[in-house]
Amino acid sequence: MRPGGLVGLAGAPSRRTLHLRTVTPSFLCLASSSSSSSSSADASSLARKLYEQKNAGALPRLLATGALGLALGAGFPTALADVLRNQTGDAAATLGLDIIGTAACFLFLQRDLRRRDNQIDTITKELELGAFSVRVPRRVGGTKEIKISAFQGARRVVVLYGSEKSLVEDLERAEVYRKRLIASRIVIVPVPSDAAAGKRHDALEEACRSRRKWCAMPAAPRAFATWLEPVAQGGTAYLTVGTNGAVRGSGIGRPRFDILLSSFPRNLINTPFDASDPVVDDNDSVMDEASADDAESEHLISISRKFYDALLEGNGDEMAVLWDDAPPSEYLTGAVRKGARQDPWSTVLREDRRPIGMRLSEYDATVLNETRAFVTVLETVANGSTLLATQTFERRQDGGWQICEHRTVPYGKDIVAKIALRCDARGCVALPVKTVASFKSDEQVPVGDETARMLARD
Repeated sequence: MRPGGLVGLAGAPSRRTLHLRTVTPSFLCLASSSSSSSSSADASSLARKLYEQKNAGALPRLLATGALGLALGAGFPTALADVLRNQTGDAAATLGLDIIGTAACFLFLQRDLRRRDNQIDTITKELELGAFSVRVPRRVGGTKEIKISAFQGARRVVVLYGSEKSLVEDLERAEVYRKRLIASRIVIVPVPSDAAAGKRHDALEEACRSRRKWCAMPAAPRAFATWLEPVAQGGTAYLTVGTNGAVRGSGIGRPRFDILLSSFPRNLINTPFDASDPVVDDNDSVMDEASADDAESEHLISISRKFYDALLEGNGDEMAVLWDDAPPSEYLTGAVRKGARQDPWSTVLREDRRPIGMRLSEYDATVLNETRAFVTVLETVANGSTLLATQTFERRQDGGWQICEHRTVPYGKDIVAKIALRCDARGCVALPVKTVASFKSDEQVPVGDETARMLARD
């Protein structure tokens, strides 16, 4: 028996920190300067000082490499003259060494200068980003402004850029993972792309305010949008910032929040807030948002438990009943058409494939609207690795809930998520994370009833 099961399909997680810039197109280095040229100059000057403090040996190395190249180049005329006078072969060898040495010094110097400029540019952009402020709703009303740099050591930041409609939908999608966002100390900052035009964004303000523990609006949306606009290529984009203030990754498109969560260290749900957390008020509880109807949530979780019972026992008949009326996933159909392999449930449930010894914890259910709901759960396999599973449900004609998709991603401390697993009624497909980490803005996104009403009013 293999203890890996579905993890075997998804691949064993590596013990390194995931950097999204290795998965999706990094655009931080392309970001334009902030609205104030003087503040940009100050950030650039400070970035150079910070770089020099962190890399004290960089300047001496550059000077030494340049001096060596000049010394070798200075001997070039003499060596060339010796060769032209038809002297011994030693002169030709000396000339060759001078040429090779000078070229090598030039290449090393060019590489180090390029690396230095890139690192200074990255530090500059991180300083510019940290200087932006966000408005955090207070529990008793009103707001307080906090610089993004003030989140260091307490919160991780996810900046989303796009139209108001896409941002409201993104917050709705993130609601499915609200407890895990709070547990991972993540705050989402939605920046509307048309803020530079001075447009009001009442629907987005309301959507963010109702999620105050993990959402904060930019205090100066026009300047923030101007800073992000050149990098989004006319569409949507996102970037993530760690607790050390450094940008961890970025991408074009809209993030999938389970994969985004997998890039951050995981805390248990309901972990108490740190006293220094700049977002919450004094005596704020970890969770006080209105939750879905308990009976509805328990019903969804009971269906999920039946799925795992069938999976762990290899019960093909029970698994078939659970998926009986589920439509095939259009996404997986497209993936298979492009060459991905879908293992049928008969293969997944084989004794040497199913996840023997898997434990389940941290169940959470979210009813998005009258026709769609989600269940998330933490899977722990026999070797101790953890995965975050998300199950999508649709309302049946008889009023019950039908599971229509199951997906998992490696999720835990210092894990590199390389493979994501997605399943439908036909079976499971293992896909590279880089192909599913984000999606285009025009992809159909289900939204809740309240979100639909907010967008309709806007």
